[in-house]
Parts: sequence; structure tokens; C-alpha cells
Amino acid sequence: MSDEDNNKQLPFEVLGLFVCKTVTSEIIYCNDLFLKYAGAKLMDQVLGKTDADFPWGKYANYYRKHELDALNGKIYSAIHPAKDALGREILIFNTKAPRYDKEKKIVGLVGHVIEIVNPSMLQLNHLLKQTDIVQTEQKYIVGKNPAGIKLTCREEEILFYLLRGKSAKVMAKILDISPRTVEVHIDHLRFKFNCKTKNELFAKAVEQGYFNVIPESLFNVKLADELS
Repeated sequence: MSDEDNNKQLPFEVLGLFVCKTVTSEIIYCNDLFLKYAGAKLMDQVLGKTDADFPWGKYANYYRKHELDALNGKIYSAIHPAKDALGREILIFNTKAPRYDKEKKIVGLVGHVIEIVNPSMLQLNHLLKQTDIVQTEQKYIVGKNPAGIKLTCREEEILFYLLRGKSAKVMAKILDISPRTVEVHIDHLRFKFNCKTKNELFAKAVEQGYFNVIPESLFNVKLADELS
């Protein structure tokens, strides 16, 4: 399989780690940057292996769940923890998509991974680690709505900070709005989630998977000093 053939399978520009896999997650192709993170020099050293065989193996189950979603048509980007060949614990922006043959049949996966080194995103990682107060999967999905509840952009932001224990006053400062406006948005969230109290809203939102969602609007902006 040539580089040109592989790149045709990928719906985005290859700027980070690129890997091509079978439907059961065995590697059949990767780029040089993937080899570097894996601690390998030649592609032959990684062919036929799965994520469980690499320095980031302890997170393999999370990656596999992401890949199964892609194979079932659920294509999204996620923030995952990882570990490279140097032993560094890092954070990655991970995108998976199906790979098709000429008959449009899914025959495998393509993956694109970028290490997050942007200072604002490292602040976000710090916040996520500080507030991992519930038992959830170690992945954070960007811009996905797990329960399909229709939320405005501002409501998504309020819910994100609410689930991390931020008060109305702190949220108001972060989002540059009044505390009263924050409370109005929380009231709207309680109505949409059919909850009577903030505690009930918190529990229901976590149960439905919103703790692991990062609003797109927050992913691309500088986070406030209050988060560090």
C-alpha cells in the first residue's frame, strides 16, 4: 500500500502521527512520526501489532472503543492520555475514521494523532485532571452531544464548568457575563434535563456522558487563569 493510497483514505491533512489498521486494530502502515513515538526504527517492527504492544498500551482499551465507534460510522475526535517511548505521559488529539475498499466496504481504519502542546490546551488538561471526580472513561470528546439534548453554545460551556464545580460567580468571570445570566442558563439546563436541582442536573449530566465532552468553543480559546 503506497503513501498516496493511504492519504486518499484520510479525510484530513496528515500533520501528526498517521496509522493504518485492520478492522481488528492490527497495524498495516504508519508514518515515520508514529515510529518515533513507538520507539521503533523500521515499519516492520510495528506491522501486525496493536496499541497494547506499545508504550501507550495501558490505554489501548480506550483507543479500541474509539475505533469501534469509527467502524460503526460514529466519526469524532477525542482527547486521550498517552505515553511515548521516552516514558512521557502526554495528551493527544485523536481522530479515527473507516478505511474503504473500491466497493465501498469497510476494510480497516485510519488514525490521525497530534500531541497537544498548545499552552491553553495544557491548562485544559490540568483542569481535567484536577476535576476527575467521577468514574468515567479516560477520553474527552470534542463537540459531541452524547444524549442528543439540544443545547446552545453557552449552555454547553456552562454545563462543562458546572460539572467541574465552578460557582456561578467564577463562571461569570470566565465567560465575561453576569452571575445572573449564568443562573438563567443553569435554569434552562435544568429544564432541558428535566431536573429540579443543580445536584440532580449534575448527576444526570454525568450519567448521560457529558462529563467527557469538551465544547468546541472552549477547545480553541485561551482558558481563564482561574483554571490553572
